[in-house]
Amino acid sequence: MKQETKELIDWMKKQFSIAGTVVTDVSQPYWQENRKKALDFLNSLPEIEAKLCRGGYIQDKYGTPCCDGDTIKIKFKNTSYNQEFIYRYGEDIDAKLVYDNDRKGFVIDFGEGDWTDWTCSDLGVEWFEKIEG
Repeated sequence: MKQETKELIDWMKKQFSIAGTVVTDVSQPYWQENRKKALDFLNSLPEIEAKLCRGGYIQDKYGTPCCDGDTIKIKFKNTSYNQEFIYRYGEDIDAKLVYDNDRKGFVIDFGEGDWTDWTCSDLGVEWFEKIEG
């Protein structure tokens, strides 16, 4: 994270803390809850920025944001182009989504050091979904 961004976030967090003791009537409904949500969001920005630097987010078939390092389930399109992958891994497989900076796209890590340098679109992925956990 850039130093300037970090300093700005720290300044905003201090302002929320000061507002709670000096200016705001903290007995107002939801003030503490909203303050906590705002601070949690500000605290999450370094992680979000790091993910954006590694390809950002791509939505799975349900619209769930997925990013570099997430475990996904893949369904291949059954075409002659990707028969090798279907034969080797099956039509539905669990894999890891990895951002390849050289290719400027997400690639698939099939595990145990076996991965492809083809992007998801190159492989003819019909859909994928994020696996929680």
